[in-house]
Amino acid sequence: MCTPDNFMVRQIEFRNFLNAHPTHAKKYETLKTELAAKFKNDRGAYVPGKTNFINETLQLIDKNTTLP
Repeated sequence: MCTPDNFMVRQIEFRNFLNAHPTHAKKYETLKTELAAKFKNDRGAYVPGKTNFINETLQLIDKNTTLP
């Protein structure tokens, strides 16, 4: 349990969105695979590489956007 303003809520929303939108989830998987190959031993570079995708996805969630 956590309060609605807790950052964990956003993580759950992100996960739920990916579960509901398999095509978008596949794009995230592809991005992560590419980043893992590119930054094999550099987690400090790998994590920020996902930031834009995550922020764009959270914006879709905030707009209640439904993807095909």
